Amino acid sequence: TNLGFYLESHSDDDGKTWHYVSELYPCFWGKMFIHNNELYMLGCSTEYGDLLLGKSTDGGKTFATPSVLLRGTASNLEAGVHKNPQNVVKYNGRIYETLEWGTWNYNYHAAMVMSCDENADLLNPENWHFSEPVKYNPEWEGVAKGPCAGHLEGTLTVAPDGTLYNIMRYETGRTIPCYGLVLAYKVNLE
Repeated sequence: TNLGFYLESHSDDDGKTWHYVSELYPCFWGKMFIHNNELYMLGCSTEYGDLLLGKSTDGGKTFATPSVLLRGTASNLEAGVHKNPQNVVKYNGRIYETLEWGTWNYNYHAAMVMSCDENADLLNPENWHFSEPVKYNPEWEGVAKGPCAGHLEGTLTVAPDGTLYNIMRYETGRTIPCYGLVLAYKVNLE
């Protein structure tokens, strides 16, 4: 599908040749999404760095200086912003996305969800709400037993009953059982 967006490089001959179009601002773990017919890029400045959101008004040919939505640490020695390029979810008039706060250095990534009213200015950091980070607890009922780094890289999904869940990757390689479990967090919408 041709959405008319030009990103970093572009080919007009089915990939035989390419030409430079534009550069995105510092972007680590980035995810592009379209909202109100405008292209946005949500990503981090570096690994565990600041959470950035930028917008293109010309179909991706250029991106304005991004807004800092959440300050990170830019060091894997300290806990900071971690995110994966999962889909942005529009739900009950809000835009939702997952992220984590943590670092492999401390062996944890606490689950978080961010949201903004879909009619608000997405580039204004004050319009975004960030949930409190939730660390994995090996004492929770029903979780795998044994050494476990917990959860990472959530994805949002709406269940058949309309409940919004954050489904997390679960590090069960050294646990009992080591398969067949999932971590699903109900998103508190209040």
